[in-house]
Amino acid sequence: MALSIFMLILILGSTISARKDLDRLINGEAAQFMQFPHQVYYLKYITKTGWVHPCGGSIISKRIILTAAHCVSDKFKYLLIFLGKTNLDNEYEKGQQCFLLGRSRVIIHEEFDGHTLLNDIALIKMRYDIKFSEFIQPASLPMEELDYVNQTAVVSGWGSIIHDYNPKLHVGTKQLHHLNVTIISNEVCKKLVQEMVPAKPFTEAFICHRPTNGSPCNGDSGGPLILLDGSRTLVGITSHGVRGCDRYSPGIYTRISSYLGWIAKYENDTNFKR
Repeated sequence: MALSIFMLILILGSTISARKDLDRLINGEAAQFMQFPHQVYYLKYITKTGWVHPCGGSIISKRIILTAAHCVSDKFKYLLIFLGKTNLDNEYEKGQQCFLLGRSRVIIHEEFDGHTLLNDIALIKMRYDIKFSEFIQPASLPMEELDYVNQTAVVSGWGSIIHDYNPKLHVGTKQLHHLNVTIISNEVCKKLVQEMVPAKPFTEAFICHRPTNGSPCNGDSGGPLILLDGSRTLVGITSHGVRGCDRYSPGIYTRISSYLGWIAKYENDTNFKR
């Protein structure tokens, strides 16, 4: 269901402006308006806590948004999805669209493991077509046969700025941020990861960025890892870090090319409830 700005304000009240843990990528930069038209911001409604911002997502078609499974695996009731959003303080941001969806619109990968974060991918199927514009555009899916090693990519989101597990120490900002990273091979990533956490499971369905002076953090999960070559190719979904938000360890993402068949299965499913 598409929502007018007036209805949105009635639903949210002061939820967005009152949030103090809507922070940003560690050492990221502020995004420009319209810089990431594929980026999705969403809130979920949980009966006991109200509206919370768990994660981000990526538009890949008129009906499909991809996010991380761990973001939507709990018992929430509704999702409030914002498209074309950059600044959360701007309720009247030009070109934005907003939709309210029920829990039944979310499909979590059947083999998702919340402990190991294997198969950390979920799909949100819109009830109606997204209206594309200069403000809202889909990302492109990657080629299955390419590994994208050594290519520069960009991760974006509204996640935490401080590497700390105490949310009271988070420094909030309402502006979408982004961080450029370099993709490394799974062989190199696995070695780095298991040097730090020897027992951690590692799969070819991961894709990693090289340790750098920056990192995605809490609130960035589910968001896009996009090639920085102008193609807007979505190569990963922000999943997790080796040691939380440690900026000196590899960032681990769900490799989109490993799930192209799974995505197509639900994208083309005419039996999926409207």
